[in-house]
Amino acid sequence: MTNLKKIYYGWYIALSGTITSFISLAVLQIGHGAFINDIYEELSWSMTAISTGFSIRVFGAGILSPLGGYLIDKFGPRITCITGTTLTFIGLILFSIMTQLWVFYLSSIIIAIGMSIGSHNAITASIMHWFDKKRGFAYSFSATGRALGYIGIVPITILLSNYGWRDTSLYASYFFFIVSLPASFVIKPNPDLENKLQINTKDEKRISDNEYGITDALKTPAFWFLAFAQLIYSFGNQMNLVHQQPALKSIGYSLSAVALIVTIFGGIQVFGRLGSGWIGDRIGRSYLLMISFLLMGVGWIGLLFATPGVIFFITLYLLFYTAGQSAHTATDQTVVADFFGITRFATIKGSMQLIALVGGITGPIMAGRIYDIYGSYDIAFIILCPVVSLGTLCVFMARKLSPKNY
Repeated sequence: MTNLKKIYYGWYIALSGTITSFISLAVLQIGHGAFINDIYEELSWSMTAISTGFSIRVFGAGILSPLGGYLIDKFGPRITCITGTTLTFIGLILFSIMTQLWVFYLSSIIIAIGMSIGSHNAITASIMHWFDKKRGFAYSFSATGRALGYIGIVPITILLSNYGWRDTSLYASYFFFIVSLPASFVIKPNPDLENKLQINTKDEKRISDNEYGITDALKTPAFWFLAFAQLIYSFGNQMNLVHQQPALKSIGYSLSAVALIVTIFGGIQVFGRLGSGWIGDRIGRSYLLMISFLLMGVGWIGLLFATPGVIFFITLYLLFYTAGQSAHTATDQTVVADFFGITRFATIKGSMQLIALVGGITGPIMAGRIYDIYGSYDIAFIILCPVVSLGTLCVFMARKLSPKNY
């Protein structure tokens, strides 16, 4: 018990983030991605219509992010996390019982509202408040849960094979709620920070030399370059999350092979994210963020040429894309806190997510439309390779024009 008391409380919050991010990715993204082909066959909806439903989640979560960030800063991460988790659960239940397209879209809207204030954004804001020098490692430790979420494809695939997508989705929904809700209660304010920062909540301008409010942050070029970098990342990442499994199946990989690839994808990221957090804290988190986009661009080349009979290209995708995504995950949130401070972190980051939603929406829909027309994802992957790499230039410009003179 004495040893437990010596553990810095921020690590309990980071552990809570690991658990909830694991559940969220395994259920909301990897799990639902595994259902796409079954939904396509059972309900006879086009791939474009299905992709639109998933993009609504991204759109809703993105457009509500500034409000969600404000609510997190205003009322605290705990109450918003509990509320968001409950709303997400309601949306998941609707998804499990849907038979009409409008119900699918309604479930996506409710899930989006829950996501905008739920566990990921709320816990991330709390981690930024509890950590400074070890911020990168603490956040990457929390983000390993999202990497472990890819391994969730294994039980999802087993349940899917035995019970079908509807029952599997229902079981996953209850599992999400039973685990995520108690984890929300771990969040609490950092008392040292509360005592240090006595802020007039109506003042959204410069709070201090190192702490920016949303008004002054919006006036800096660095804000817009980082936001555009996030847009580019969302374009590729949401396409990967929604279409990774259908794309692998379309080029000839079996269901078991796809499950293995997704599991390896997540397993590599567990170590990649921890390592990236440690490296970023030492070489500079913005440097590592620049590198991450180049790595992901190479990874997309691997997926473009992947076939079941040639192991080289799928290995290229697994190694380079996961390395890039791990580095991005470990640094994207923390760089915003580094550039603009932590007092209005959730509001500033939420405003960037509003801009990034353009990429998050267009990526999956574009890929779905290309598949409907050509019966292949190749053109989508060809577009992605150079586009994703542009994120490096955006972060470079943000560094040059940062308010803190990087």
